[in-house]
Amino acid sequence: MIRHLLLAIALTITSSAYSGQPETDGGRENPIFSSRLSGEIVNLSMPARGSQYAYQDWKYGEVMLYSGELVSDVSLRYNGFRNILVWRDPETFNHIRLDDKLIKGFSLHLETGTIHFERLRVSPGNQSIFAECLVDDEIKLFAWRNIEKTGEHIESTGTGMVSIPVLEPRPQYYLQDSHGNTTRIRRLNQRSLMGAFPEEQQERVRDIAAQHNLRINDEATMIRAVSKINAGLSEDI
Repeated sequence: MIRHLLLAIALTITSSAYSGQPETDGGRENPIFSSRLSGEIVNLSMPARGSQYAYQDWKYGEVMLYSGELVSDVSLRYNGFRNILVWRDPETFNHIRLDDKLIKGFSLHLETGTIHFERLRVSPGNQSIFAECLVDDEIKLFAWRNIEKTGEHIESTGTGMVSIPVLEPRPQYYLQDSHGNTTRIRRLNQRSLMGAFPEEQQERVRDIAAQHNLRINDEATMIRAVSKINAGLSEDI
């Protein structure tokens, strides 16, 4: 049950990218400024088989606002079932659903490295999503870490039988050109990737794919293919 409570959360954060009057600490400049996030306290727990979250644990990261401010060193989780970003208040441990209209993107620090999400508008209906940037180049590749209800599971309890939802990852992939036009890649195969490019580029893209013997059957090979295509197209400039 969601308790609607609009918050104005004042966070004191350190950012080397946004400096006012620097303070010196051990020879390093520590510019300090105050940034504001808004959101509402939520309780997203629910019985289910599978998880609502793209990444299971809380991760430290940054939130980039449309105002240009960067809010650093905050504990975050991305809920792919509801397509929302959640912040954990370090003092109260409340879970705060952040107002996505203010958020341009965010980053999460994983054990394997930092991953970046951007807010995209996609079809149908000009839907707003947070998508992970897999290839950051002239042609960008994004993955929406979407999680869907795929069925129901019947379980026995002390008082009878209950039905709980089954949640499974259903990622969606998008290609974005240098003008910001975003096209969904329907399937993880070469034909779908070629079809996501503008018609005038498709012949050249097929040549690059043939040159590098590109075969696409999963996310890793899709990333490799888009990276090779970017490199090939840049040679034509």
